[in-house]
Amino acid sequence: MSLSWPFDFIKDVNDSKHLWKIAVRITQLWYVQIPSKTSHLEMILMDSKFTVGTTFKQREFLDIPELEYDFKKFSDIISTNFRSDLLIDVIGVFDKLIFSQTQSNLKKVIFSMKEFCGDVISCTLWEAHAIKFLNFYNNQPSF
Repeated sequence: MSLSWPFDFIKDVNDSKHLWKIAVRITQLWYVQIPSKTSHLEMILMDSKFTVGTTFKQREFLDIPELEYDFKKFSDIISTNFRSDLLIDVIGVFDKLIFSQTQSNLKKVIFSMKEFCGDVISCTLWEAHAIKFLNFYNNQPSF
């Protein structure tokens, strides 16, 4: 008789306990370097029920050169502490779909993104980028 502890699923992970047993596959992995900050890896995980989740792990990578991104904190965007005549780089987690318009000449998608600290911003994608985003969004398994 086996008394092994069963695996939990990504969708069940919360702050109710500190120890979880999950079996996952890393589907995407990337390195993030923000100037004057500690570098870290970000990854997208998938469990056996094909539930996708994102996790953040902070780690320094001294042997990898800095990327050519200048990520802005969401708090800088919220307080308009940036040059509005330049494109800015942001990185965060998809929060929710706010609006989509694809049945007219002007195609756009508005969604919110959440930063690790909890700040939220609204983002807009236009034309081909909006269509590509919606195709990906609509083909995700429901959680």
